[in-house]
Amino acid sequence: MKVLIGYRCPTISTDSSNKIKYLPNLSYDPVGLQIEIVMYKPGTIIVGSNIVSAETLQKWRNTMKQMANILNISHYRTPSVNAPFVAQYIIEKLNFSNDKRENILSPVIGCGAIGKHVIQRLIHEGHTVIVYGPSLANCLSRAEPENVARSKGIFCHEGTHFATSPQEAVKNVYYVAIAIDAVSVVTTSGGPRPKSLVWQ
Repeated sequence: MKVLIGYRCPTISTDSSNKIKYLPNLSYDPVGLQIEIVMYKPGTIIVGSNIVSAETLQKWRNTMKQMANILNISHYRTPSVNAPFVAQYIIEKLNFSNDKRENILSPVIGCGAIGKHVIQRLIHEGHTVIVYGPSLANCLSRAEPENVARSKGIFCHEGTHFATSPQEAVKNVYYVAIAIDAVSVVTTSGGPRPKSLVWQ
């Protein structure tokens, strides 16, 4: 496996077998990084987070897929395999155990592979869940979100509510589970600040 290091690491140097390529100047060159990914085809990339864009990651992913296809290697995307474990981790980090109430109001932002498991676990434990997800928010009627949720494997009951925006979902709550790709979380003034805010 080839490793591309585009980050300044004083103790690292390239080796004679061409398995490690050390180009510290890529830390300041996102275009150069993308070119190296396509040309060198590394299996592992070590870089500073300041230069890794979505476009760069997509190019790396496409390069890996192309190589796999050339070598007749089957490749699968399995987002649901780890989802139950990530969901369990999110729930544990919400720290419900420190709250004396039996029924806790908790919004879950996102209802994909991980969010679905978080929602089902909270419902199973008897909590009230407010669900927000773009696919649910775009529904035209009040009944439609429940149908969409059911199609995603989320089985709702009387303790499940749907929000039309993230702001509506987190209004006046103390616990928030974010099960979407979250680059940054901004808290606004007004209302209580969450005691626990957990995202994947």
